[in-house]
Amino acid sequence: MAEAQPKVCVICKQDCSARPHVKDKQGRYACRACIEKQQAKAAAKAPPQPQSGGADPVMAKLVEGSVAVQSTPCPQCSSPIPPGGVVCVQCGFNTETGKSMRTRVTVEEPEKKKGKKG
Repeated sequence: MAEAQPKVCVICKQDCSARPHVKDKQGRYACRACIEKQQAKAAAKAPPQPQSGGADPVMAKLVEGSVAVQSTPCPQCSSPIPPGGVVCVQCGFNTETGKSMRTRVTVEEPEKKKGKKG
């Protein structure tokens, strides 16, 4: 009989097949404890909600609709990712694949023009 593949947590990179875990739509696993830690960290970093008692209703409406309030923190660097965003613009973490993207900058040398000296 074939051995079962280990269920590796995308957060802590450890086998979580013997612990409570969840599987996302992409087939990735995560420990329940790791998810709870991320949610607690995100809740602690969330800006305080404005209190409605005596607050300016116009300002409260502006704050509610702001991107900063509606964004979710990046799992890797905690920078805000706007609603509907997939890639963190700070660290390049892709929330769908669970991997960081990297870029490479190359500089092309301009071609030297052949001309007459004179």
